[in-house]
Amino acid sequence: MRLTKLMPGKTFACTLLVLAATSMTEMPSRVHAQTFDFVDASGVPTAKIELGRGRLIVYEHTGERIYFSRDSRYDSVGGGYLGYYNPDLNRVMRFPRSGVGPLQVADFDDPFPRYTTTIRSLRRARPGKGGIAIPRPGFVPAPSLGASAPGWGGPFYPPTFGVYPGLDPYGAAFPPSNGLGYGPIARPPQSVVLDSKIVSGPPLSPARVSFVNDGPRPVEVAIVDRKEPSKQRAFLLAPRQSQQVTLERDPTQTRIQNVRVVTLDGDAITKEITSELSPSDRYEVVVREQQIQSIAIDRTPGGNNAIEDINFSGKGLGRFLLPPGDELQSGTIQVYSAAKSQGNANTVSPILAEEDYRDQSSPLERVLRDAQRSD
Repeated sequence: MRLTKLMPGKTFACTLLVLAATSMTEMPSRVHAQTFDFVDASGVPTAKIELGRGRLIVYEHTGERIYFSRDSRYDSVGGGYLGYYNPDLNRVMRFPRSGVGPLQVADFDDPFPRYTTTIRSLRRARPGKGGIAIPRPGFVPAPSLGASAPGWGGPFYPPTFGVYPGLDPYGAAFPPSNGLGYGPIARPPQSVVLDSKIVSGPPLSPARVSFVNDGPRPVEVAIVDRKEPSKQRAFLLAPRQSQQVTLERDPTQTRIQNVRVVTLDGDAITKEITSELSPSDRYEVVVREQQIQSIAIDRTPGGNNAIEDINFSGKGLGRFLLPPGDELQSGTIQVYSAAKSQGNANTVSPILAEEDYRDQSSPLERVLRDAQRSD
């Protein structure tokens, strides 16, 4: 834009240049993390979860940050959940690909992880709706991996202009900042399992358990061995009758791991982590109560109404687990009362009499057949 101002004897021309835009120094590209609310059953956010490349960060309402590393070995079979782990917390976490719903968690040191769902569940973060705020620039809550705790401190970190924690193209983490920040410049410690082995403890002597029928009717008892299904045992107990069974017991195992840890200052150290693995439930007792289903009576001439056959059916009474490992002691179990007290009779399938399988005749056919027998 050109402005001309006339003065006596002279003409001055001033040219004002307005810069609409200037080339700015190109900033490194960043992968922005996705943010999710972690809400309780009533829908109130209690934490935020941030999902970046190779990392998951949980921001609790206390200000604590919890880091989980990505590991595809912990993904669900169908691929609906992504696996993350934190060996210091002994925790494996599965994150749903949909970003909605509960997480799945298990123990990191469990050789056969048994996942359970969390009470809290995920939903997409709602900006401006309150809840748990991601920490402001450079804030380091206590306890912390940063240079100082609690509060503000640590080495200066270049401004990131409002970008929240993410990963640069080389996988390095950068902390939250709005252009003013100070914050931890180093990555949190990283752990890698170098090798792992499981050592069994000293063997345990078998337990001798007597099963007593304290009920009014005969019961069928089946002992299911989850470790060796082919060794399942079953027997029939009349009222007040007992049966002694010898059961093998599993010892406690020890898991030994050599873990390489890269500390905040870049040093690599090796640690041996030892953890006990309690034996899992091995024996399940399934109890059915015998009931008369049908009676065959000889009503032919000369048969004297003799009872030829009695068919029983096994009605589900209940099921219960025996204690694992050294918790299982020799002694006596009253199977009728123990099964009845579980309140899970509907989980035990009934055993029908054999005639229900072999005799598919209609009622009319059975009447005609009985008439033929009487002739």
